[in-house]
Amino acid sequence: MNIVNIGCGPGKDECFFFLKANEKFLKGSNVFMVDASPASLKSSQELYEKFFSNDCGINFRFLNYAVSDDSQAESLSFYIPKNEPTCGLSSLSPSHLSNHGRHEEVEEVRIPARTAHSLFDELGLTHIDRLYVDVEGWDAKILLSIDFKKYFIPFILFEHLHLDGSFSKGELADALFERLKEKEYTTAGFHEWNMIAILQDLYTPDWGDDLLR
Repeated sequence: MNIVNIGCGPGKDECFFFLKANEKFLKGSNVFMVDASPASLKSSQELYEKFFSNDCGINFRFLNYAVSDDSQAESLSFYIPKNEPTCGLSSLSPSHLSNHGRHEEVEEVRIPARTAHSLFDELGLTHIDRLYVDVEGWDAKILLSIDFKKYFIPFILFEHLHLDGSFSKGELADALFERLKEKEYTTAGFHEWNMIAILQDLYTPDWGDDLLR
């Protein structure tokens, strides 16, 4: 199984709980944790080292990238609260933190940039069994940039609160749900701020049509 978590934060998220609950079934799986915050990524790695033994059979990689839909960017500015560098509200948007009513000093750092495509290609992935996306305001842009003919992704969990910016749903949200419907995903709310998209037709395109007859 290939699992990609874009915006893993300090670690204790839905991806972590899935992995821990199903650890004995996931031997040989590849899990890629991606976050733009160096402190959050370090915290996530420490968490996984604490709860998963070296011989658990799961291959973990931790990658410090800022993922967006900008295919031209080599690096991107990322905004992190100075007094809480592992804060889950760190974002590519400089106003995201203040939009949550927090007005502490923010540090701007430059982070190597990737798109979903360049990330998947770098990792050698065309089949991603589970994709998690929680990037504080950029979820819709990233998901809309994915070519679902090139990448087979039967399960997606993403944050839906900030699809058009902080606490906003508009054109991007509409476009995303229309795109998911077009690609035959069923969507359902999951807890207060997450959405799950599950592909209805679970055969991979490269199997061909003969198997379906």
